[in-house]
Amino acid sequence: MSTPAHELIKETEHLPVYFDVGVCGDTAIPAHWHNYLEIVYLLKGRMTAVIQAEKYSLHPGDLLVINCKDLHMTRKEDPDTDYMLLQISRQQLLQFFSDFDSIRFSSFIAKETLASENALKDFLTGLIQIFSEKEDGYPLLFTARLYDLLYVLYRKYSFRQPAEAVSRASRDMSRMARIIDWLQENYRQPLTLSQAAHYLGLSKEYFCRIFKQYTGQTFLEYLNMLRIISFYQDLYSSDLSIPLLMEKNGITNYKLFLRLFRKIYGTTPQKARKERI
Repeated sequence: MSTPAHELIKETEHLPVYFDVGVCGDTAIPAHWHNYLEIVYLLKGRMTAVIQAEKYSLHPGDLLVINCKDLHMTRKEDPDTDYMLLQISRQQLLQFFSDFDSIRFSSFIAKETLASENALKDFLTGLIQIFSEKEDGYPLLFTARLYDLLYVLYRKYSFRQPAEAVSRASRDMSRMARIIDWLQENYRQPLTLSQAAHYLGLSKEYFCRIFKQYTGQTFLEYLNMLRIISFYQDLYSSDLSIPLLMEKNGITNYKLFLRLFRKIYGTTPQKARKERI
């Protein structure tokens, strides 16, 4: 898989954060997590995101905020989807908030809210403009606007969790990180729900409950998605036949595979391969 369950992020050159503006690459990215606060500002197209099992439909002008360590997945619903992506590390945020782990930001801020919150929208568009123009000394001005943005988000769109909730979420996330990493490493093998539950030392019933609670998917739904996304990546990078690519990625049910592939990519594997040429 090109996207690991625990995503490692590298800051953009000359900036204290990772920042980019442009076309969304992968059609679908499976559930993953990282130690960065992530901000997505949709500029064009449509996108669906699932954060800790909560589903959001994004349209141009909407803002998505993904808290550190939250399991999240995204899927673009329009081939021509552009967005601004900002990721700032937990370590940096701890410099400003010693109790940062207890702070949560609102996950979704609609276009209508941003329209009435002129400062927030101005800071977002300002970051894009400063980054695009890259005038002499731009990292200084970019960082100033970044802090303005974080200040508004903190003052108006954040809340503190009780210590018990932070502790419970940390324990559950530790379990989820282990199982997601395990699935990413072994999805090509014939895995079962019993194996997954046993790996965490949990009953099947409890495993199913927390897995759905944090991913918004069942174990099999997530496993099938991993396999199909990996198949799609191989389809573009390999000349192996479709049956061999299915076998390589642990796909055995062709009818189910075809239905899910069409749902995610809006086409068939055969047509997708022809489009590659």
